[in-house]
Amino acid sequence: MWVCVSDDFDITRLMKEIIKSAKHEEDCSKLKADEIPKRLQEILIGKKFLLVLDDVWNEKPMKWRELKNLLVSSVNGSKIIVSTRSKTVAEIMGTVSPHFIQGLSLEDSLSLFKNCAFKDGEGKDFPNLVKIAEDIVGKCQGVPLALRTLGSLLFANTDEDEWLRTKRSDIWQLKQENEDILPVLKLSYIICRHT
Repeated sequence: MWVCVSDDFDITRLMKEIIKSAKHEEDCSKLKADEIPKRLQEILIGKKFLLVLDDVWNEKPMKWRELKNLLVSSVNGSKIIVSTRSKTVAEIMGTVSPHFIQGLSLEDSLSLFKNCAFKDGEGKDFPNLVKIAEDIVGKCQGVPLALRTLGSLLFANTDEDEWLRTKRSDIWQLKQENEDILPVLKLSYIICRHT
């Protein structure tokens, strides 16, 4: 089962999403609030499962315990994998040590960016833009989503001034946590609005 959590860690919504992921055609909208946890437990009881909770931001341990208590009736060997960019979330939800995924190398980052930004995937005809791309890529800190987003927004755009505006944007200076890609996504929004 796969559920995108994001910043809305609403237990009822998550239970419905888990049920929907487990039983692809089941409609939970007709269930009353007290029937949803019962239905979830009916589906999971006695079964071994793998549940991925993707992009979790909730840093409130009580909400996690509430959901976890609904999931413990399963067979031993069931696994829950949580993806997050918050070390606090990893500590709250984890029963094993977290696995931190490193960003792409500078070489791989540049390759991905060029593949998204240039029609030929290399930028051979635009050496000045490739040079600017190297600086932009360095600011993306190896985060594939940031690289693809900015590369795609600059795709087939050969206006050097536009590339320089992206590189020099003040948005890169926003205070950010390690691994936070909010500034680059906000920058991509600004670029998209102006094109």
